[in-house]
Amino acid sequence: MPHKLIRFIKENRTRFWFSILVNTLMLIFFNIFFYCRFHTVDDVFMEMIACGAYGDPDLHLIYTNSILGFALSMLYKITDQIPWYGIMHIIMAWISFSSIFYVFMNKKNKMLSVLVLAVLFIFSYEAYTKVQFTKTAAYLAAAGYSLIADAIEAHNDKKKILSGILFLWNSFMIRTGMFLGCSAVCAGMFVPMICRFIKDPGNKENKGKVYGLICAGLCSLLLVGLSFMADKLAYSSESWSNYIRFNEFTTQFQDIYMPSYDMYEKELGSMGISKDDYRLYAATDHNDPDLFNVEVMEKVRDLQRYKTIDSNEIVMFFLRGYNTIFKQRSLATYALYLVILFLMYMCFNKHDISSLISLFYTCFATLFAFAYTYFMHGWFDRTTIAVLFAFLITILYLFDPKDSRIGLRVSFAGIALLIIVSLFVWNAYAKWNMNDWKNEYDENHEVLNEIYRDKDHIYISRTSLPLWKKYYHPYDLIPNGAMKNYSTFGDWIANTPLYLSVLNNYDISNPYKDIVNNDKAYLIGNAENLQLVEDYIRRHYYPELEFVLVKNLGPYEVYSLVSDS
Repeated sequence: MPHKLIRFIKENRTRFWFSILVNTLMLIFFNIFFYCRFHTVDDVFMEMIACGAYGDPDLHLIYTNSILGFALSMLYKITDQIPWYGIMHIIMAWISFSSIFYVFMNKKNKMLSVLVLAVLFIFSYEAYTKVQFTKTAAYLAAAGYSLIADAIEAHNDKKKILSGILFLWNSFMIRTGMFLGCSAVCAGMFVPMICRFIKDPGNKENKGKVYGLICAGLCSLLLVGLSFMADKLAYSSESWSNYIRFNEFTTQFQDIYMPSYDMYEKELGSMGISKDDYRLYAATDHNDPDLFNVEVMEKVRDLQRYKTIDSNEIVMFFLRGYNTIFKQRSLATYALYLVILFLMYMCFNKHDISSLISLFYTCFATLFAFAYTYFMHGWFDRTTIAVLFAFLITILYLFDPKDSRIGLRVSFAGIALLIIVSLFVWNAYAKWNMNDWKNEYDENHEVLNEIYRDKDHIYISRTSLPLWKKYYHPYDLIPNGAMKNYSTFGDWIANTPLYLSVLNNYDISNPYKDIVNNDKAYLIGNAENLQLVEDYIRRHYYPELEFVLVKNLGPYEVYSLVSDS
């Protein structure tokens, strides 16, 4: 039996269907032993927009291009009995991994095949159990550049180049920022080709490859440019233009930088913003159109437009990066693989000037991508994993290992260690260890369903309430109209035409003010979670505010707000 299996692999490993088979087995493995969930709330928001949770399916996904939004909204209009959004991301990861494996298996190097299979295995955990659009963009970009680089080296294989361009186009549409970051890193795949051209520009083969690269780049840029213009056109209406301006400031304050209250207490105080108000706004509960509108946001931003970067901040960048990748248990597998790959590359690669230049460029571009995401957003797991994936695939593509039995044995030993560490790390998230999580998930779905059925009332919560953010997942069907009677005090969905239409249906324009003495409005959360909200409403609108407990929904309390003032 083992001999038949080995012969089967040898005979079929260079075929695309074999790569599909291997990656399908990994997809099945992770779906059997782990729960599939979204890594961040952003994907839940975008699925809700696409599937019609706010009304009709809509193409305005904000952070994903409206062309993809249009395609998804059409699929949801055809049938809302399939969770198209989550399935789309899982399929894109699966086809990206299959394409990458196909490229590397055709290199016909056993050591390289083992190393790339290990990368795809450990990143399959992220792709199939913690779905996130930023990471999906990285998988697509790495697959696209691998296909194009391999196709050009194989004398401009047009089918592969076209496939690679389509991968890059989808990466751009899913998350533009990550596409650009991965493009900077994956450009390292083409450095040896450019070095050969510079060394011998008269060589026909070198010239043909560079021309092929330029043509592929121009075609990709054309698709990217057309998609960019189409997306701009989709947000050209007055209501969406107003939202885009609003969202620029919320992104600034949530993701990039918010001026210190203590440093600008006098200026902020003159705008009517207290320190507790600022705490509420900083927690993304910022949608008070009377006291924290676009004009006020602009004044706050102008106090200090940019985060200052000094020597201490640069030291913290490296320190936090080390702590994130090498000391955080959830990323231990990736840290170990980095060490294994570094040792293998140093010991078994065929080193020359071209490979050193390629390695130097790729490391520099990766450091730049990490620095950009850190100074703009911080060290987040999702962006760290996305950049790491692009880096590892690029380094593996550049890796030209010597034929060595010792190297193959070392790689097998390293990968065996990697799998053991991976299973140890992931064990805490296996289905058999997540009974409490599953019970909480089921309980919160009951709460969500009860809210959904009560169309007579709108339920409003803090953005930090995990009720809906944590408990919709890629394989879940979100009911059409599920958010037509649920809202929050902020987050990036706030102030969209979809969000405003939900509030308007319950006579609310300012969620902090208009839920008081409103028989149609309930506040959901708990006493501790809602204390800042209560203090805020008392301070600015209703000094004699009273919270009246209406009922309990699972672990949450539901209040009606009344006041005589």
